[in-house]
Amino acid sequence: MATGTQPKSDLEVLEQGNLYFLYRPKVEQETVHSTEDIQRIHMVIGPHGRQWFRLITLGKKSLPDLQTDNQQGWCFVETVTDSAKALEAGLRREVYETKTRGDRTQPAVRPVGEGVYQLVVDDDGQTRLVYALELPHDLGPAQQALNINQTGNYVISIKNPEQPSPEGLGFQQGDRTADFPQDLQDEFRERTFIAANPPHFLDYVGAEILLISTASEDAQNIGGQLQPQAEDETTSEAINKLRMRKTRHPLEPLLTGELT
Repeated sequence: MATGTQPKSDLEVLEQGNLYFLYRPKVEQETVHSTEDIQRIHMVIGPHGRQWFRLITLGKKSLPDLQTDNQQGWCFVETVTDSAKALEAGLRREVYETKTRGDRTQPAVRPVGEGVYQLVVDDDGQTRLVYALELPHDLGPAQQALNINQTGNYVISIKNPEQPSPEGLGFQQGDRTADFPQDLQDEFRERTFIAANPPHFLDYVGAEILLISTASEDAQNIGGQLQPQAEDETTSEAINKLRMRKTRHPLEPLLTGELT
């Protein structure tokens, strides 16, 4: 992975690191042919300079379309950990017993993209999540189905857990929400959404995130400032750092772009 990135000179970089996209097939669906066979999509972001992983689960089966302005995508922080081993263990194939259907198999998560990311503050004071892929080298059916582009650029906001969710978006009453420390909670000042600044908002399980696509040329240029490096199966961070060995996780989506 690239250890350094070059942001646009007038942007404040809040955080940078490694990013991974993953998907998990539905129960008993060992082979994926389309998004109909997918149960969940995840994103893992890990900042440089510390051993830390945030597993973020998307509410839909694709990212907001970057060819369309203001397309929203809700997601939430499912897990935070300093252990890649513990994170990977929770993403493996699992067989469990049910009273009515007997043994059921939850297939293993598949990595479908890896690259570098930055959280930056734009000229309007919004926080943006920008990324550039390093694998796969060429986008394939897997990335196209999930709206994963070679570079991405989203406005990223955090929802106030003390405010009700807009209808049809986010956790509803009684669901789990983030328990932010008082200094972070005070940042909301009764607002429903605020910019993801500081990034420590993302360090709390249950934190709700709103991603908004921006199709303008300026927005795409921000995402083009990153400097990804060419990776392969031997140097892949998803394989080496996240411990996603091919004996446990099918790697075709990551290496060739194929759904599997």
